[in-house]
Amino acid sequence: MKKKRILKLQDIQGYIAHKPIVICRKERYYIKTVNPMLETVELIPVETDKGLLSCHEVIKNIKPLLRPLSDIYREITHEDKIEIPIVELAKIEFPEEKWEFHSKESKFYSVLKSPCAMSDAFLCVRYCTKRHCIIVSSPDSYGNPVTKQYQILDYMHSRFIDYRNLINTGMAFDINSYKQL
Repeated sequence: MKKKRILKLQDIQGYIAHKPIVICRKERYYIKTVNPMLETVELIPVETDKGLLSCHEVIKNIKPLLRPLSDIYREITHEDKIEIPIVELAKIEFPEEKWEFHSKESKFYSVLKSPCAMSDAFLCVRYCTKRHCIIVSSPDSYGNPVTKQYQILDYMHSRFIDYRNLINTGMAFDINSYKQL
């Protein structure tokens, strides 16, 4: 029998610096502090008008609100700016190019176009679930991991993109479909 995975600090630590909203006891909170030794967090309520006070909770009892990985192909709003995350990820790896979203080939695969002087080549950008990294390649090759993984992960954390499959395992809520309780 397969043991059920529970939420741990390592699953959410990258998001914490960006003030994710988490759900605990059907209420929305921000994480104020983390105690890694006890795997607990101090939570402060999002809605202060409900009279809720800060509280401490075991990490396994909270669920962050995250975007599914498929949102990297959709327009999202971040700090009043509309962007398509897959284009922004390509800009991180190749900032000298002007990237635009060209087409969506499949759920985890995107073709981007950069009008470069040398050719009209397309670039494929995808997230490899086996290797846990962003892959950049030409459309006809398997590709290699990008060199700026830290910057890419920081971008994904700041946009609350679930690259660890927490939503599908029930350890996080989809920010797009979460209903206010």
